Parts: sequence; structure tokens; C-alpha cells
Amino acid sequence: MNSTERMNAFLTNNTIDRRPFSLTLSLFGKKYVGADSEKYFSDKDLYIEGQINIAKKIDPDVMFTPFAYAREAESFGGDVIYLDDGTPNVKRFACADCKKLDDFELKEPMDYKVHRYNLDCCKGMVDQLNGEKPVAAILLSPMELPILICSLEKWLECLLFEEDIYQRTIEKTTRFFKEYIKQMADAGASFAVLPMVFSNPWIVNIKIIRSKVLPVLEEAFKDSPIPVILHHGGAKMSHFLPILKDISNVAGFVLDSEDDPILAREEVGPDKVLIGNIDGPTLWKYTTENIEGKLKDLLKKIQKDKLFIPGTSGPDILTKTSEKNLKIFKKVLEETV
Repeated sequence: MNSTERMNAFLTNNTIDRRPFSLTLSLFGKKYVGADSEKYFSDKDLYIEGQINIAKKIDPDVMFTPFAYAREAESFGGDVIYLDDGTPNVKRFACADCKKLDDFELKEPMDYKVHRYNLDCCKGMVDQLNGEKPVAAILLSPMELPILICSLEKWLECLLFEEDIYQRTIEKTTRFFKEYIKQMADAGASFAVLPMVFSNPWIVNIKIIRSKVLPVLEEAFKDSPIPVILHHGGAKMSHFLPILKDISNVAGFVLDSEDDPILAREEVGPDKVLIGNIDGPTLWKYTTENIEGKLKDLLKKIQKDKLFIPGTSGPDILTKTSEKNLKIFKKVLEETV
């Protein structure tokens, strides 16, 4: 049974050889190609080669397009810092004043080299994996995209105090998102994963989420050609799952490592996929036996949960993590059928 067959059977409650698992290994692929982060996250052939190595050596059940959305700030006119063992960070944003968002021209996705690179990575991975593993496209929602143009603080300022500019910006980012997710679907992506960096109650209160965020996400997702998975974005999300679970085409959620998987299932109901929730960026610190224990503890908690996919939460797994610490996931799941 290959990963695509396994995922399809798992999601339809049919017989599987083992429970599928998901590891965020976008960055980890550079370990196999000997490239620095800037080269790896710019050269589609290197990225694809790294991911195919992951598919062969680690064998997770989901593969990801580049989880390096900070690079989009570079496309929009900002500056990015590339780290030795981490995903890129934004150094300078294109707009220092949210009032200048009206002057910012958001072009078509394929007018930007970073978005072309992401799409080419998706196409290449889909082609080389030959249908044996689903590929998930990492995208930003229309609410999150402005963060990479003007920063989180300035976008929050716009939402709170510049209503007209906010509405015009959302119109542009919604158009952009709809076109981009369609292109990813056409390239063969099975679903999209969207980090909720801005759209969570740790940044804006529940009232604003209900009145401003939810209508935007509903409009953006309602005609999506592929299912959407919402990623915690670095914050616990169990308590606001009930607010998000009924958005059109949202199929599930990636939980934070601090979320209680049992509470999350109670909050979201029986029909959504839940993914996680072992912290990925810290796996390098632990022995393989420690990780095996963490995974077995999680599997006990989710034993009766028919739609929980164990795996890592948070951003990317670091390249200094040993292969042994990653291969233990498949080994434990094969032993726990």
C-alpha cells in the first residue's frame, strides 16, 4: 500500500496497513543535496531532489511544497535573511506604512519568481512521485498575505484603523489567493496547508475573527478546487476550532504541540482531520527512545480517533536532526496497526 492509497483508505474509514504520518521536512531536504538555504529555496531542481530523497529514506505519507513563505516578502519588494539551519526570515518589508497598501500593486501569482518556483516544485514533485504520495501546497490565506508586504503589526493597524484600505487590500489578496490555489491544484497538489499566523485569537480577538476574518476565509475557500488544512501558525488552537470548523472546504487542522488532542477532537467534532502534535523543531534534542515514547503516548491518546494523523507540529524539522529520529515514526506505526 503506497501513501496515496493509505491516505485515501484512512480518510474513507477503510482498511489500512498502518496509520499514516506527516513530518514537516521541507527544509530537511537540503541535507541531501549539499546546498545552502538560499540556493535550496531558489532552485526547484535542488528542492525536488531533496524531497525525493526524503520520500525514499524517511517515507512520510505527505510531501510538502516549500514551507518558506517568508520568501514571498522578497517577491513583493522586501528583503529576506537566509539561515544555515532554518527557513528564511523577513529582514525588511516592502511597505513601512499600512496607508501605502493602496499604492501596492499585487500582480498575478506567476509574475513573481518565488511563486513560480513554488509551483514548479509542486509540479516536479507530483511528476516524480508518480501518484504514490500526496503533495500538499503551502499557501497563505488572503488575511495572512499582507503580513509579508507590510508586517503583522502594520496589517493589524490597517484592520483596526484603516477600514477602506483594509477592504481594498483584502479584495486584492483574495483574488491572488484564488488564482494561486487553482494553479497549485492544476499542478497536482492534493490539498493546501495554510498557516494561521494572523487569523487566530492570540493576535486578534474573537469578535474580530467572527466579523472580519471568517467572511474573508469563507469567500476565499468556498470555490477551492482542493481541500484546505489550517495550520496552527505557532499558537494553541483547540479553543478556537469551533469557530473555524464550518468554513467551506476546510477539511482539517494541524495542531500545536501544546494542544490536547482529545480536547481538540471534542471541539471540532468527528468529521475533520487532525494532524500533529509532536514538536518538530526540537526533535534534534531528543534520543530516538524519547521520541518513540512521545509517539507511543500520542497513539494511546488517539487510539479511537479515526481521523487523527500523528506527526510534527510547528515549523520545519531542523537539518541537524538525525535520520534515526525521523525513521522511528514509521517503525512505531508499523508496530501499532
